[in-house]
Amino acid sequence: MKQRLVLSPCGTSILSNNRSLFGDMNIYKYSNETENSLENPVKDRAMSALNDIETELKSMDVKEKKRVSAELNAIYTLENDKLSKNTIHLLLATDTFLGYNTAKVIEGVLRSEGIENVQVISIGGLRTKEVEEFRLALAVLVKRLDEILPGYREKGYEIIFNLTGGFKSIQGFLQSIAPFYSDKSVYIFESNKELLTIPSLPVKLVDTEIIEKHLSTMRRLFLELDVPEESAKELPEIYWWSIEGKAALTEWGTLSFKNAKKILYGRSVYPAPSGKILISDNVIKDLNAKFDEKRKREFNITIDDLTRNLETGRQLKSSTFKKLSGKPKAKSTHECYLNSDNAERIFCHYENDILVIDEAGKHL
Repeated sequence: MKQRLVLSPCGTSILSNNRSLFGDMNIYKYSNETENSLENPVKDRAMSALNDIETELKSMDVKEKKRVSAELNAIYTLENDKLSKNTIHLLLATDTFLGYNTAKVIEGVLRSEGIENVQVISIGGLRTKEVEEFRLALAVLVKRLDEILPGYREKGYEIIFNLTGGFKSIQGFLQSIAPFYSDKSVYIFESNKELLTIPSLPVKLVDTEIIEKHLSTMRRLFLELDVPEESAKELPEIYWWSIEGKAALTEWGTLSFKNAKKILYGRSVYPAPSGKILISDNVIKDLNAKFDEKRKREFNITIDDLTRNLETGRQLKSSTFKKLSGKPKAKSTHECYLNSDNAERIFCHYENDILVIDEAGKHL
């Protein structure tokens, strides 16, 4: 049997099924509150109840665990009531005090069964209190899943979205992106015993022509850099939206760009998406002639990294940008490592606060 990775959004079924442990505390009243927005007495009372729930769950047999928790119901049913220690579990928690700690209870129960590969994923803003905040969180969630899931799929893992638990808004979104990241989605049918499986259709969301036409704008939006609304308005409406007067990628814009980027970045070296970096037409022509698909992709990713660093001061993700030392290289004064191979560098120099890319190749 294939190794599995199971993504399970976590809801509040274990809370509603154990309401007596909360006394007269209205758990629904606090369901969208964060840790910082709750007073300590409320948090202490909730944590005491959650600890009791976790202790009780760990002592229950499988049948009782399935009755109490929608998430555990599907997880156990998926594996015929005997959990495999080889399965990786990702538990998606809402950005709320109760949501996160409920997911931690599920994690604790799985670990008590000897499952070590379990992790709670929490995305800031992933709660249903504000629509704008929620949609921004979905865009971040797409980025996070894209960082995690493709690598496991390449290793031969079966990716399963367990959509039995969680909130409807999150379930609906995950079902819509399931064709791009999962092999199938599973639900517990109304009988609470049978598993309903929906295979993911072999579809792709790659609008390469549209995205390449507006590549600089899309790159800046993806890097969370400032983009004038007039520039963003040239994009299809499904890709972007305005938040407090600022343009940002929608969850679909994020998903579309990440899929198109895999193709486009290996196709060509492009001009930088920033006026702070200059790559001349001659340099672009030279690099396109000597770089294979892999190096073109690495070059474009590194330029994105440099762009964000120069415009925001944020640390480079996986490159090193520094002054050249030792033997000089023409007019170049600085170098930046290409992401996956420290034997190659991007050589550059400053002209009036503009970083000019001179060439790229083996280090000195």
